[in-house]
Amino acid sequence: DEFLAMVRHDIFNPITVALFHTEMLAETLEHRDDKELADLAHSVHSCLNAVCDMVSTFWYLEAIDQGGPAIHPEPIDVVELVSDIVDAHRPTATAKQLELLFDGRCPELRADRRQLGRVVANLVSNALKYTPGPGTVRVHVGHDANEAILTVADTGAGLSPADLQHLFTKHARFHRHLDIPGTGLGLYLSKAIVEAHGGRIDAVSAVGKGSTFRVRIPFA
Repeated sequence: DEFLAMVRHDIFNPITVALFHTEMLAETLEHRDDKELADLAHSVHSCLNAVCDMVSTFWYLEAIDQGGPAIHPEPIDVVELVSDIVDAHRPTATAKQLELLFDGRCPELRADRRQLGRVVANLVSNALKYTPGPGTVRVHVGHDANEAILTVADTGAGLSPADLQHLFTKHARFHRHLDIPGTGLGLYLSKAIVEAHGGRIDAVSAVGKGSTFRVRIPFA
């Protein structure tokens, strides 16, 4: 608890200030048509965002351990949210020679934009990390009468039935021989966030054939 309190105050606050300043710097450089330095500023901004998200992750873990994460629902365009996150991951897909596909149609959804975005980003990032190129990652947003449905499917390494049983547990790590960095917290957090929305998340997978994750969030 003391460590988390220190993280919140001594790390999160200065990072927030640095994010604001680098965003201003990037905009100024863009107005001056200095693309090279503007790109560097955006890169710094992205790195700071990554650190900020890491701090938020440990902060969020505390909320889960105390009984459940707080969410702040608002009307959101879930198709736009997912599309933006997919677009942010396209450079990674291109670098790995992966085809990253997206399509979707869904009515407005009441959800916590930031936290649902965390779930989407984690699923897309994992699909890209565990899929060797050339390969394909498909992201789809759909719905039925009661729920918005997000599907992320890949042609990656896949998981065994035994691994699937521990997929959403804290610090679960798989395919360690691939030397892919991670904390093993992403899916644990994603499950907590989805369930806080009254939804559910599940996965099907086969070794060597890929995995498909499906998130369902009720409209009501």
